[in-house]
Amino acid sequence: MLRKIYGLRQMSKSLKIKDDLELLASFDVVRPLMLRRLIDIRNFVEHQDSTPPSSDECRMFADLVWYFLRSTDSLVRSHLDNLIFYAPGPEPFLERRKYYPTVEVKFSEEFATTPQISAGLNPPSISYEANTDWITIEAIEIISLEVDEPHMLIRGKMSASGEQMGLLYRAYFTEQLSW
Repeated sequence: MLRKIYGLRQMSKSLKIKDDLELLASFDVVRPLMLRRLIDIRNFVEHQDSTPPSSDECRMFADLVWYFLRSTDSLVRSHLDNLIFYAPGPEPFLERRKYYPTVEVKFSEEFATTPQISAGLNPPSISYEANTDWITIEAIEIISLEVDEPHMLIRGKMSASGEQMGLLYRAYFTEQLSW
């Protein structure tokens, strides 16, 4: 279900991580060591006609599967449509904060497709030239405003590197699992 809902195959191509468990581990969704052992045992028994593990070891693996399903259940049942990043500060919900740096990333139905982005940023946070450490936005709309201080509103589509997308997905899954 996780593979289908979040488009793990598509994500893995853009992030250059081939294995689903490694991909989920890179987002801190799973710890792959025991699950990999469980998959190896299944493959040995099913494909090489090996002897199954002892009853005690099977009970331990049953508990492991239960914990895996329990910890990923929220990812299957519901998912966040967006993430909002606020500039650090003591009171993010003051009326005045709506003009401060804020970035909202909106995920589509096909989760692994490039997300949409809406940002309210101060002019020094924006460059019309490529900057290697910055996320590129294919802008649909740019509005310049003067309220309290200059800022710009930008709407568009993200065009991020694999590393940047990995960080974004990690933030997403961290937030999703904290619900």
